[in-house]
Parts: sequence; C-alpha cells; structure tokens
Amino acid sequence: MNKSALGVLVLRVLGAAMTYVFVVFLARFMSVDDFGYIGAVFSASLLLSVFASFGQQQALVRYIPALRNDQNTSGIHAFVAQSLKVVTISNLVMWACLCIGLFAASAANLVDNVSVLALGLLIVPLTAFVDFLAYLVRAHKGVLLAVMPKDILWRLISLAILAVVFFSNGRQDLPLTFVFGVLVAVLALIIVTTALLAPTLYGTPTIYQILKRQTGEFDRSEWSKSNIPFSVTSVASVVFASVDVVIVAILLGPGIAGLYFAANRIAQAPGFFQQSYNVVSGPIFAEHAATGDHDALAVAAQNATAFTFIPTIVTCAILAFFAEPILSLFGPDFVAVRPTLFVLLATALANVFFGQSDLLLTMCKLEKSAMKISLWSTILGVIFIVTGAILADELGAAIGTFVSVVIRKVWFWRVATQQLNIWCDVISTVETVFKKERNSGRAN
Repeated sequence: MNKSALGVLVLRVLGAAMTYVFVVFLARFMSVDDFGYIGAVFSASLLLSVFASFGQQQALVRYIPALRNDQNTSGIHAFVAQSLKVVTISNLVMWACLCIGLFAASAANLVDNVSVLALGLLIVPLTAFVDFLAYLVRAHKGVLLAVMPKDILWRLISLAILAVVFFSNGRQDLPLTFVFGVLVAVLALIIVTTALLAPTLYGTPTIYQILKRQTGEFDRSEWSKSNIPFSVTSVASVVFASVDVVIVAILLGPGIAGLYFAANRIAQAPGFFQQSYNVVSGPIFAEHAATGDHDALAVAAQNATAFTFIPTIVTCAILAFFAEPILSLFGPDFVAVRPTLFVLLATALANVFFGQSDLLLTMCKLEKSAMKISLWSTILGVIFIVTGAILADELGAAIGTFVSVVIRKVWFWRVATQQLNIWCDVISTVETVFKKERNSGRAN
C-alpha cells in the first residue's frame, strides 16, 4: 500500500503545486472582487456537488471491491449504472434550483451578474461527474486517473488558455464570464476523456456497459440503506474545507473572501499527505472489515497515521515560517491575512493528529455512527464559523473552523476506539512503534 500511497502523493504534490500556481496567476489575471466570486463558486461547487451526489462516491469505494472479489462483473455494471443515475439526476436538479434562486435574487435586486454566475455554477454538476469517475477508478485500485484529471490537467489546461489571452490582451483583467467559460469547457473535456480512458487502463465499465439495460445483481437493499449515512458523511468531509470560504463571502463580501480563499488554499497543502493515503487506504479498510481481520485493519490505520503526520507537521512549519512571502505571491493585499493562515495551518495539523478514524467508521460498516457525528459536528461547525466571522471577521472564521475540526476529529476518534478498538491517533501510533522496537530488541 505504501508504494501506491507514494504514487498518489507524488500526483497530489503536483496537483497542489498546480493548484497554487493556478490560484496565484488567477488572482493576477482578475480583479479582487471577481477572484472572490471564483473562490466562492469553487468552494460552493465542491460542497454542493457532494451534497447532491448522495454519498455515491463513498459507496463506490465501499461496495465495488467486494463485487470484484466475487468476480461479479455484471453486478458492478448494474451498481455503477444505478449510482451514476442518482448522481446525474440530483446534480442537474441542484443546478436548476441554484439558477432559479439566482434569478429570484436578481428580481429582488440582491444579486448581480446572474447569467455569469449561472454559467459558473455549471461547475457543480461537472465536479460531481469528474469526482464520480475518480472514485470509480479508485475502487478499481487505480491511481493516475483518480487524481490527475481534476487536480492537475483541469487547472493546467485552463491556466494555459487564460494566460495566453491575458498576455495577448495587454495584461488587462480577464472578464469573469470568459474565465468561467474556459473552466467549464475544459472540465467537460476532461470528463469525456477520463470516461474513455478508464476502461482500458483499469477495467472500469465502459460508457456503453453503463448505459445499456442492466441484468446484473447487487445488494440493492444495503446500498439504499447506506445512501443517507454516506451522503451525510460525504458532505461533512468537505464542509470544513469549503464552507468557511462561502460564509466569509456571504458575511464579509467577495473582497475579503478572495483574501481568505488564498489563505485557505495555502493551508490545505499539508492535508495532501493524508488525502493521498486515503485514496488507497479506503478500499483496504473495506476489505479488512469485510473479512473480519481486525489486526490487519489496526495496522493499516496506524500505518496511515505514521505515514502522514511527520510530513504534515513539517509542511505546516515551513508554510508558517514563510507565510509572508508566500502570501505576497498573490499580491500585496494578501499579506494582511497572515494571522488567519496561522490558524488554518493549526487546523490542518489537528485534522491529521487523530488519524483516519472518520474513514474507518465509514468503511467498517459503522456509517450510521459516522452520520450522527458528521451531522452534529457540521451544525456546530457552521455555528462556530458564523459566530467567529461576525465577532472577528476572517480571523474569527478561521478560529471557528479550528474549533469545529477539533471537536469533529476527537468525536470520531473516541467512537473508533470504543466500537472498533482501534487507536489511530499520533500518540497511540508512536507507543505502538516503541513497543514493537522493545519486543524486537528482547527477541534479539
């Protein structure tokens, strides 16, 4: 698993580098207010696409490995077709509702640029489709197409197009409509290309196999019962990465949202280590849980913590030390959010300290417990972030994010220790390593 995780990590690092290059140049190519709209739409698209997909991404990782072990190819085709139907219908309905809301707000003189924002919000269903394909590849133990299309290629191709236009147009600010149009068109192209390549590289179902009449069988009852828990936990997993930007945009305006968005994106860099391991550890957790191999499950969970914590804390320290020059890459105005960046880096560290307890519950048939924790911690998180933003602007929103993440992770960790008897926090992992070394020394 470590080799696969390292492969994902390399792609994640490239994706992170591409993300920051993309964000920095985009901030230079646009006005601060337009950049704030981009940040809000990006964050909203991540949250809303997951919300409208009803947990189907996690369902793919949870159920397809078992169907593959049973060599139930027709069942995989039927399962993927059913999941894709849910994702397609719900996300298109979501986009239509968002457009209706925009036009209603425009009629009340609450929102400008309605048609532009409606175009940008197409990123919501398109993000859902590209994520669906990524999780489908991940369930088949693929790496390249699980990470590269959205994290690297989408930003790289879009940035290249925008840069050519920006520099050929005398370095004038790019119109918001044009930027959204490029992002939507390139993402659609990425989706089609990924859908055509995945069957050849990883054996995923082809478009024809998904669209044709299905005769295969899978456990529809278990799948339908898990949809709501998976949906809640999926939404919660992205709320802490995106809802703070949306709240700042709503309460404090697009200008401050643009500043906060930059700090938020920088602070997400340390999380790529854990996210990389999640890509390969999710199916592994599900397989060990299905076979009842508790020892292998505990080892896999602690390996994930050991692999991710040290590089995470080192990255946080580097980013904190060079906070001012890094923020200045976005522009001189962005240096003002350095204290906010410090708090968000502490949040990233807290998120890794307690291990992958949330993923463990979801992959080990405890999705109802995960749902309850996710639901209440999400509600508390929104309350803390809103309160913080009202009391102390963007710094208060960051503090609210930190508090909500700590509460959520401690809660997941506690339930994992009680119901699974697995301790995957940093301290427990270090103790296990020392015990193994002492036992090895005595044996020698």
